[in-house]
Amino acid sequence: VKLNLTKGATHYHANYVRPYWAESLIRTTTINKHIFYK
Repeated sequence: VKLNLTKGATHYHANYVRPYWAESLIRTTTINKHIFYK
């Protein structure tokens, strides 16, 4: 069984930064201090 904890994410960043591209993507999950998007 293969688990995909990021739910297909293609991008990620730490929660203490706000990259310009984050608003254009869909947030998939947060793991510890990292936010994942696709």
